Amino acid sequence: MGIIILASCGCIELTGTTDRGKIWSAATIAFGTLLTTFAVALTNHSFAAACTAASLYCVLVVTKKARRSWSLFAAAGLTAGLAAAFDLPALAWTAAVVGILATFDWRQTACATLPAVLAVLIAALGSNILAHGSAWPPYAFRAAPTPSEIASKSTEGQVSENQWNPENWYDYRFTMPNGRVIESYWRSPGGIDRGEASITRYAFHATIGHHGIFSLTPVWLLVLPGLILMLQRPGQGWQILSMAIITVSITVILFYLTRQPLDRNYGGSTSGFRWVFWLAPIWITALTPAADRLAASRTGYSVLLILLGLSVLSVAAPTWNPWTHPWIYQWLNY
Repeated sequence: MGIIILASCGCIELTGTTDRGKIWSAATIAFGTLLTTFAVALTNHSFAAACTAASLYCVLVVTKKARRSWSLFAAAGLTAGLAAAFDLPALAWTAAVVGILATFDWRQTACATLPAVLAVLIAALGSNILAHGSAWPPYAFRAAPTPSEIASKSTEGQVSENQWNPENWYDYRFTMPNGRVIESYWRSPGGIDRGEASITRYAFHATIGHHGIFSLTPVWLLVLPGLILMLQRPGQGWQILSMAIITVSITVILFYLTRQPLDRNYGGSTSGFRWVFWLAPIWITALTPAADRLAASRTGYSVLLILLGLSVLSVAAPTWNPWTHPWIYQWLNY
């Protein structure tokens, strides 16, 4: 979490133009996103967010400070590649980082950034092969919770026989040495894990509903205005960075909204739509121009404080356990 905050503050410093706007953005990344809620848990999303923040900072140093060191290009590639290794959809951000850097110096991108990305790719694929004999991650072997042929033929008398579906690694049953039978939860998931059949309903609740990106973290409402202001900025690099953030954000959100029904579960029993948590450093950088604009007036700054306060409410609501449903979900089911 410390890396996320420090790297994001570096991005804010290079993007912001007013002290009040930058201070508000820094407070938001520290206290106003659900990454803070998950600081007490060890999750891949936090590591992905840290790598995303570090890679974005490297990109901004290259584009805004005109630094062209090989180590900086390599660090950008390494951290962007690690972001994808920790959270696979972050591969879109990895591609964006390579593309942005290539427009400024294609030779250093080819000789430093790409090799760093490839090193992470080789390590990730090699780890998968060593762990379970396949280059693909385990969740690539996941299907809808329909009984496998092995499972459908089983009876109570056959429980002692270990069962595993090679086509669906989430479909298994085995017996421990002490006689205890372990059966996959995903053979018959319950509650929110059954998935949402309606894409429309899922999209509603994932954006402005009970697990909503904007309803739980209202500060993200400033991302689009911030990107519009960033597009209008003079100077090299702002336009391509803005378009990259827009493209990556839309790609990632649409990817999760259009998953199979089993995967449309908001991330399970969790305090938010956790699939997009790693985007927080990118979004906090994107909204900083809007924060600068609003911070110029008393009314605008009041709006900033209200948005931050409402976001902090969602951060604090789960108290000690981030693996609980959001307060809006609990309120609707009360």
